[in-house]
This record gives sequence, structure tokens and C-alpha cells, in this order.
Amino acid sequence: MKSYENKPKEEIDAPDGLVSEENVSSGGDDSVATAADVPASTEESIEPAAVQDKEVDLAAEQEAAQPEEEVVPARHFRPPTREQLWTGIAFWGVIILGAILRFWGLGDKPLHHDESLHAYFSLILMHNNMEHWINCAQTTANSCYRYDPLTHGPFQFHIIAFIYKISQILQVPDNGINTTTVRIAAATLGSVLVGLPYFVRDYIGRYGAWLACFLLAISPSMVYYSRFAREDIYMACFTLLLVVAVARYIRTRHAGWLLTAALAFTLSYATKEATFLTIGIFGSFLGHW
Repeated sequence: MKSYENKPKEEIDAPDGLVSEENVSSGGDDSVATAADVPASTEESIEPAAVQDKEVDLAAEQEAAQPEEEVVPARHFRPPTREQLWTGIAFWGVIILGAILRFWGLGDKPLHHDESLHAYFSLILMHNNMEHWINCAQTTANSCYRYDPLTHGPFQFHIIAFIYKISQILQVPDNGINTTTVRIAAATLGSVLVGLPYFVRDYIGRYGAWLACFLLAISPSMVYYSRFAREDIYMACFTLLLVVAVARYIRTRHAGWLLTAALAFTLSYATKEATFLTIGIFGSFLGHW
């Protein structure tokens, strides 16, 4: 058994991991690390496992909270049902019937006196106002068309002049100016008038809407004025279109119907001054409503 009693104090080595008295007194060897030598940042950088798990759970919750992109299903063509098919056939059949009654032999009858005025002033508008519009803008000559409340307008004169011009381009007989071309606009709007009740079938019922279309199609007065180049059928078409558009807007609140109502009112006002009466009727209804 070895004894350390006879060895000098400074020769006694401290066991591993312990600090000798000499090292304590003299500062010791630099290679021996103490608890004080461990940097504080090392302890701070070591995060508990619970904190890491919490962050992972939080990230998973945020990812789950994000709204998923809606997948828009592809639209596939669906054939109409038997009910829709018969409804379309019924309404289109009436509209075609009304168009046949309005366009068949449209130019056979000579022009009425009022029709001749509309035909003549439309011709003046095409030749002078459209082809030589600069001269008409710079002068007040009688050879240029001017709005006159006596003949109403000016919509019908512009639309008839436009049809004249298209007929000339298509090389229609009589240089595109005849008893048929002057009545095309009236017959077209008269045919449109027949189909307008279809859009209020949720108000008056499907059968009621079809019956209204049928009566408009075969009505002698409606057929006559639809073959008459005057402002009457224009006014009737635009007024009914205004009623339908307002009714549809009240039911659906779609801006398109509101714009259609504004367009119908504009064309009605550009056709005849009696639109003031229409506005009075609508104003009284809206005020009561």
C-alpha cells in the first residue's frame, strides 16, 4: 500500500475531475474546465422538447385553417327535359307564327300617307345626313333631316335609313329603297314584341305567358301596325320591354335587367314624346310601392 504522507504537498496529483488545492490557489491549468466556463448562450439555445412540439402543433393548425381551393366542376351538356322541350317548342312556335304574319307579303300594299313621310325623311337622312354629314353639320339647309315633333322620332328615321343603306350594299331591287325595306324595322320589332311575355311567366304563369304571346301574334291590330312604317309599333315594343325589364329586375336584382330597362326607356323617348306619360305611370306605381 502506497503512502502519500512522505511526498511533498505540491507533488500530490488530484484525482481526475477534481481540482487540487494547488490549482485552486494558483489558478490551475487552463485545460481544466469548470462549470463557470460553460457559456450561457449554450443553455439558452437548448429549447425544451415541449416548446418544439407546441410550435409543430401550431403550424399544423394554421395549415388546416387555410381555406381549401374550391374545385369547380366541369360543365357537361345536359339535354333538355321533356317539359323544357315542349315549352320551347310552344313559345318558339308562336313567335315564328307572329313573324310569318308580319313579314309575309310585307311590301305588297302601297305606302300610307304617314308611311310615305317616314320613308321620304329617312331617304333624306341617308343621302344628306349620312353621306354628306359635314355639309349638314355646317348648314341649316332644308335638304338635311332635322328633328320635328310633327313626325316624332328621330329613332325610326335613323333605323330606316340604316336599313336602306344595308339594302343598297346587298343590292336589293330599287336600289334598296322600296315598300318592303321601309317596313322591315316595324315588322322586326313587332315580332320581338310577341316573345316578350315569355320573360314574365313567373308572374302570370307559364300558360298565361304563352296565351299572351299567342294573342299578340294573331291580334289584328298588332299585325297591322307591325306592317306599318310608323312609330306605333316601336313605341309598343319599347314600352313593353321596359315593363318586362323592370319586373325581372325586381324579381332577380340582376344589373343586366336594369340596363335593359334604361335602354328601353331611352329608345322609347327617342321614338315618341308620349314617353312622358309612361314615366308618369311608372312614377305613380313606384311611389305607391
